[in-house]
Amino acid sequence: MALNPGFTTNAAGLSAAAFSQTLATDVLNVSTAGTTSYGTFTGRGLADDVIDASFKLIWGGPNGTSNPGLVSDHVDHNDKPFLGTFPYEAAPW
Repeated sequence: MALNPGFTTNAAGLSAAAFSQTLATDVLNVSTAGTTSYGTFTGRGLADDVIDASFKLIWGGPNGTSNPGLVSDHVDHNDKPFLGTFPYEAAPW
């Protein structure tokens, strides 16, 4: 709250206390039915932009549109494509 005193709820509908508790558990829930999304805490796709989703939940306010200068790190894609087979991520160099 010291960094964002105007925080009420975030785009996931969580209060500061509920959001803190969700992050503090350090568990990522997985939906076995339907689409997974880090932004709604139902899982994480390899291509999910986790930093932007986190920034939006912290700084974006109830609609995810508050503080537009703080809701993205502006890294919008990988420098290498994902592989079609396991381990899916390209070699780092």
